[in-house]
Amino acid sequence: MALPMSAARADVSLEHSVTLRVTKFKQPLVKLKLFTNWTEQRNRVLVKYDLSGLPQTGAKIGDLIEQFDAMTNDASSTNAASDSAKKTAKGSPLFGGVGFVQRLDDDHLLAYSTQTHSYINEALKPLLEKLRFDPWKKLAPKLSKEAPPDLTPEQRQRLGAEVRAATSPLLRKVLHLYFRPLPNTRTFDGIEAHGYRLTMLFNVGGIRPKQQQWTRSNMEYWIAADLPGDETIRTFQKAAQDPARRALFKSSSMWVNEFWPVVWQTMPEELIQAVETLVPPAQSPRAGFGGTLVRLYYTTVLPPLQRASAGDVREEVVLTRRSTDTVAPTVFEAPTGYKQVQLDPYFKKYKDLLKGKMPGMSTFADFNESMGFSWQAWHEYTKALHSQMPFPMP
Repeated sequence: MALPMSAARADVSLEHSVTLRVTKFKQPLVKLKLFTNWTEQRNRVLVKYDLSGLPQTGAKIGDLIEQFDAMTNDASSTNAASDSAKKTAKGSPLFGGVGFVQRLDDDHLLAYSTQTHSYINEALKPLLEKLRFDPWKKLAPKLSKEAPPDLTPEQRQRLGAEVRAATSPLLRKVLHLYFRPLPNTRTFDGIEAHGYRLTMLFNVGGIRPKQQQWTRSNMEYWIAADLPGDETIRTFQKAAQDPARRALFKSSSMWVNEFWPVVWQTMPEELIQAVETLVPPAQSPRAGFGGTLVRLYYTTVLPPLQRASAGDVREEVVLTRRSTDTVAPTVFEAPTGYKQVQLDPYFKKYKDLLKGKMPGMSTFADFNESMGFSWQAWHEYTKALHSQMPFPMP
């Protein structure tokens, strides 16, 4: 694999292949191709998927799409794009792609589907203003006008540690984690990489000894040592995490803003350590990007009943290309000929929810129907989806 040497802050393009298989099936169930492009101000992630290895694909997949449409039956969203998607899936393997673009230089978010040939393109600040959650606007206008303070990283860690200490006796009955760096480096296609191994044991049965059923997952992954262009990615991540910019994503509620950061600190320390090898924290000199993922091998050994019918579940991620060539500006635009989808009808429904226009439980079914949701269709959809799985589902 050729790695052209260039000056720091060069553009970066990565291509990964992802394969998910169950050992009792000859063909992979899912195949993905991941394309990631970076400049100091722009990032694109394109995921191309091929689900042709799933059992009973073709017309069955088309039926699932129709049932999903029925579940979210909304006349305003029924358009030629969704009809085209159904026709594409019926009688043929389900494949396509979705792309996500973040542009810091003009502050836009863009997403598109290669199957429906449609896209959305929104300026970030107006979009977040429309989506901002403000529970105090009428209840406590003073709180609504004040920017809620942030907890410090140390305060979040302390709160998380207290919850973790209180819950660890019960957690040990359902989850065991082991994490360690591997002692030696390996070279893949000319790229030197450092390895890590995370082992997870999940009890999917009861908490009593005779009820326990353990699923074992092993993940081994290899991250490249420093390569040309790494600083480009870190520069983008730092700019994306700028405090002034992150403030746009916050609600007026401190409880809401701090919920996930604190919950993350309650996670097992081994899991946090593993994630931080991929995305180092702000205080690290490698903050935002731990290095290029070169290989990942993930194996799950299911409980006896599921394993007897399906075997083991295995996933493999392989870096197939890394380049520091200049990325064409068109990569960060919607593909030519795609139709733009307007989000205003959905914003209206969202605003109605924020204004408290939610009926009582006696009219909950009517409310779901008005939002384009059918619980009966959801039941039929999940029932049909489970019938496609290669092993029993709960």
